[in-house]
Order: sequence, then C-alpha cells, then structure tokens
Amino acid sequence: MCTFFRRQRIALLILFLSSPSNAGTVSIQTVGVDEGNVTALLEASVQRSIDAMRALIGQTHAGTYIARRWESIETHMREAPIARFEYRFQTAGQPRLKVYHAMGGKPLGLVAREAFEGSSPLRTPDSPDSDFEWTDEAEARFQSVRPSDGELAAAEDADTVFYTGFDDLDVRAPFRSPSGSVMEAFWHEGRYHALDPEYKALRAIEDDLRNGVVARGGEIRGMVSTGACTTCRASARQLAAHFDVDIHMTQIFGSVPRAQRDALVASGRARLKGLKLVDAMTDRSLLAADVLADARAVQVRRNLNPSALNRVIKGVPWSGHALQLAAPRLPRISETSTASDESPSLPSDTPHAAPPEC
Repeated sequence: MCTFFRRQRIALLILFLSSPSNAGTVSIQTVGVDEGNVTALLEASVQRSIDAMRALIGQTHAGTYIARRWESIETHMREAPIARFEYRFQTAGQPRLKVYHAMGGKPLGLVAREAFEGSSPLRTPDSPDSDFEWTDEAEARFQSVRPSDGELAAAEDADTVFYTGFDDLDVRAPFRSPSGSVMEAFWHEGRYHALDPEYKALRAIEDDLRNGVVARGGEIRGMVSTGACTTCRASARQLAAHFDVDIHMTQIFGSVPRAQRDALVASGRARLKGLKLVDAMTDRSLLAADVLADARAVQVRRNLNPSALNRVIKGVPWSGHALQLAAPRLPRISETSTASDESPSLPSDTPHAAPPEC
C-alpha cells in the first residue's frame, strides 16, 4: 500500500478516536423504508440546485453540445449527495429556525465547465462503470489538476447569482475552506471531504455561530441523501464539542436488513420487482433511496435536459432526434411478408431515424 494511502488512513483513525466527546452529542439514525418527510424535504433542496444549473447553462454555455457531454451534467444533478440541515435556537425567548441546503461535489460552474469545455474530466473510482485502479501515478496526476480551496470558493461566489428563493433564514451552504475551522477535512483517493454536503452545511453553521449570526446553545438537525461518511461524522463530533451543541443526523441507506425486507414481503405490503422493493398494490418504490432517486430523475428530465432548454445538436433541435437506446425489436414471422425473397419491414412504432452520433 502506498505511503499516501497509509498517511490518510492513519490520520482518519486518529481523528475518529481523538474527537472530544465531553460536550455536545452526535446521534445518527438511518432511514430505509420511505417515511415521506425526509425524501420530500431533500427533493425540494435538489430542485433549487437544478434550477440554478439550468440558469447557469442558459447564461454561460449557450451552444450546441454532444450527448455524452450533456449526460455528465444530468448524472451529477441526479446523483450528487444532498444535505438539508436545520439550526434551532432562541432569540429573545422566541424559537427560531435557520435552514442550510447543500449539494455535494464541486460548484456548479466547475461541473458545467468540465462537461462542456476542454478535455474530459479525469476518471476516479467514483466514475460511472469505472474499473479504475488508484495508484501513486494516478494520485499524482489527480493532485496536479485538482482545484485549490481559493478556486473552489471563487467558483461558488460566481454561482451565487444563479440561485434564487433564499433569504436570511433559508440559505445555501456553499463550499468553504476548512482553514480556521474546528472541523478537519481530507483529500482521499480523489475525494475532498470538504465538498461533502453534510460538511458544507456544518461549516456554514460554524461560521454563523462564530460570527454571531445565530445564537449559541441551539440544536442541529440534519438529513443527508446517503450514508454519513466517517470523516463527516468526526467533523460533526468536533463541532458539537467545540460549540456544545447537540447534532442529530438522519442518513438514507439504499437497502434494509434482509429480515425487515422479508417481513414486509411476507406481510403482503411489499414485493420484489427485480432488485427494487415496491408496494405490492401500487408498484411504488418503498425504499427512501429509490423514492428520492426516482424524484430526482423526474426533476432532471423536466427541467434540465436538452429538449427542455431548446438545445440543438449538429444543427437540429434536440427534440427532433429519435434517440434510440436499444436495437429495434425484430418482427415476428407473422408480422412479415410470406414471400421468402422479401426483407422483413420494421414495425410502424419503431423509429426510423438513426440516432445522432455522439
């Protein structure tokens, strides 16, 4: 194992074991089967970022693009983890609430620039369908091109104009440098944990506590669309200890224990549809992760696809292309002419136009 990996793992272990626990507590609960409220709130947070990306592309990346470039934008907006954190406090004896919304990953401007300009982004172990093997050489190549904290912060500032609907008590939590924070963040195998959405939200709360924007002595309640990683859990403990604040986080897992799954199926409430657990009567996804993923896919399809933005590909409006994702079904013998020397014709519902080259 390379020296870099060993240093990172040792640092993470020390951080995990040495986080103070004498002030403030951190509790984490897991949502498997959808309970409605968590997925609905996270879906609303996602919509804000999708609207911002739509505005950003419309204003800064007008033009014609090939499909595989656009797909990287859609994939990011469907799959980047989302966090929604609340800080509950009192002012003059009155309860107050401030909400922080964060999307994981790089600022939207950098995501769009990497998709539409220059060469393709470097592959990492998180790349779709990747058989990537992380080596010292790959690490050196990645570190040579990764943006600095200053570049990330500047990109976030540039993105601000594209976000709407926020106010003093309902805010976006962009990337903030870990410099000066009580919470440490690490780069590890292509992932910068300061870009995790739960870290962004906690970092925004930390700044507000330091600057007196919100009163101390409150409570943090947050939810994240994935499992909270070890680094972010340690960061939460550091923040809780330093500011004597209790933190309650809800994470979403993409599965439930087998015993719970079998019990749902045996009760008649659920059934397995392929690999998905669905309602036996409505076929609606039962797992919170699936419900949120389905909702995000609809959001992207409605608001952030080439057709919705009136894009063109090779001079033709995107909606004018028949995008064929699979080979056409061959007709049955009964659907073709009985003459042996005639070629079978395609069914009338099969698109005849070839898909655009990507």
